[in-house]
Amino acid sequence: MYITGKQVNGGGWDQIEKLHLYRNDILVKSILVKSITPTITDGVNRTILFDIANDPIFVPKDGAVALFFKADTPELNYELNGMGPGLAASFEGIQLAINANTDVTAKGAQSGTTLVDADKSVVGAAGNRMYLVRGVPIFRLNETGGTIPSGTTTQVLHSFAVSADSAVDVGLGKVSYQISGDGVTVENYKLYTGSTWVGFLARGSDISPAGFGKLNIGFDSRSDAIISAGTTKTFSLKGDLICSSATGCSSPTGGGLLVVRFLGDLAPAASAPLSYMDVYNSAEGDIVWTDFWRTPTLEFSSSTSTTTEQWLNSYLIKDISGGNLGSTSSGAVWAK
Repeated sequence: MYITGKQVNGGGWDQIEKLHLYRNDILVKSILVKSITPTITDGVNRTILFDIANDPIFVPKDGAVALFFKADTPELNYELNGMGPGLAASFEGIQLAINANTDVTAKGAQSGTTLVDADKSVVGAAGNRMYLVRGVPIFRLNETGGTIPSGTTTQVLHSFAVSADSAVDVGLGKVSYQISGDGVTVENYKLYTGSTWVGFLARGSDISPAGFGKLNIGFDSRSDAIISAGTTKTFSLKGDLICSSATGCSSPTGGGLLVVRFLGDLAPAASAPLSYMDVYNSAEGDIVWTDFWRTPTLEFSSSTSTTTEQWLNSYLIKDISGGNLGSTSSGAVWAK
């Protein structure tokens, strides 16, 4: 088989060290990609030969076989490897594809006769666009909500947990909320992890006098914005929830409503990592995070951690169910 590695964000085969072919869960063959000279190239998307002639895959008559490609990726570490042509970089990627029936050689299992091109077809044989990063955060939202009490009370309005995979640390820079409601007022928004105040109402927020609108939360403590490899950290948005006689909320027949929705990004901020403020100010910058690929040793302690190009938004970031984090969550609902 001839496998084409289509460039994603300027990447390609340099995002893969070794490629493995599986039939279901059985390894068929592995190849060291960097040791192979491409057989075909159009200057952008290079094609390599995955030769399994000595270990062919048998497909039964009127049957089907599921094949899977898995990959080992190179270490993303700018301090050790630098960046440039032929080197892996964060958020570059690859899309594997079998482009045409001429890219596959097949023979009869008993006759040994090679099938002519007219007897083969290739339909939809392109994989997903895959992006390489050092580590990935996973979000779990807690949108329990509650009952609005009379008077002024400090409440945990919404919470979320962020997990880092076992490979490396990840860092948060910004999260965003959309707040709506009626009959209540919210003041003094702050983000906590445990009892530690770590986030504050940040630039770009558009909050009405009642406390409704777009809420940007920046992180005041950088150390608490790091989720260490293999760990989970929970963050809670607190606010002073006011249910008063002025709006009729606290009267026996009064009522109030507050909906706190967590925001995400449906498109990348750019085709490559940017500085912190460039992602923050982008049209798709509701969540800002980093895989520290440019400052893996010092992380936030580096003087260039926020100005170097290592920041991304939440495009393709997963929630705990395995689905993509949505642009707007269902929300935590508070009612009276």
